[in-house]
Amino acid sequence: MKRGLIYLSVALIGLLMCQCEFNTTESPKTENSEVTTEINAEILTIDQKKNDEINQKNQESWREAKKLQFADSDFLQTKQQMSDDAIAPYDYHTGLVGDKAYNNIVYMKALERVKKHLSVVDGRLVPKLKSGAEIRIAEDLYKFILNVIDSWNQWIKEGKFEIIKTDNGYDIAPVIDDKMQPLSYAKDLTRMGHSERWTAIKEVVDRAPAGTYIHEHFLLNFGTSTLYGEYTGTDSKKRRYSVSDGCGTWGESDPNCIYNYIAYDADINDSQFYIYSLRNSNHQSLASYQLQK
Repeated sequence: MKRGLIYLSVALIGLLMCQCEFNTTESPKTENSEVTTEINAEILTIDQKKNDEINQKNQESWREAKKLQFADSDFLQTKQQMSDDAIAPYDYHTGLVGDKAYNNIVYMKALERVKKHLSVVDGRLVPKLKSGAEIRIAEDLYKFILNVIDSWNQWIKEGKFEIIKTDNGYDIAPVIDDKMQPLSYAKDLTRMGHSERWTAIKEVVDRAPAGTYIHEHFLLNFGTSTLYGEYTGTDSKKRRYSVSDGCGTWGESDPNCIYNYIAYDADINDSQFYIYSLRNSNHQSLASYQLQK
């Protein structure tokens, strides 16, 4: 009987010790989990506030830029040296559009002027100009447009685009491949959070779907010309993304206009971020994502 009581006492003591160890190890985990959840919620709140501020500023930049009216006699020059970066969808380090909206407006106006002076020589588009000064555009802007036309001629040679005659000169139009299988559905980014949007855009951009339209991949129902967002991942790295309705940006009601047609994909060289984008034939971004290095 005494031996039984001893065994029972030892068992109870062991059980109490086990419970004490269990409680000691569980409490910190629960507290850490709650703290982590609170921190993540604070980060999400900060990210959303920043997104709202950036989007508001970007929309204002575009509103002001679209008010500009240029006469044929006006000299056209961008506010920074003309390049792909000058007409990027936003500043890759701040997320702000800033002068890039102005640059895009000036670039498109200059491109219209050059198109009026194109001729067709041996199946290639050739400008009948010696310099940009002849049509009152800055020389760096003119040289950029010459590079754009060079890319057009390469795509024409490859059978991806064809030359068309317009009321204002010559232009190009995509050669649609009837054999290309239509996509099953376009993703609704407005129903996603920032992380899910970034992942969805990355999947499409990484496929490099040249020869399709941006609205085949994403519903263009976000209410503005460009959907932009940024957030900090669980790895503490900054991520940004954008999707643009090119046709809507330039006043075209038909989403199948050339401004929404994906002509090529591009990797942008940057010291702080990995940046990838899909672009139309005018070298303007239709979708992009970036990841901090």
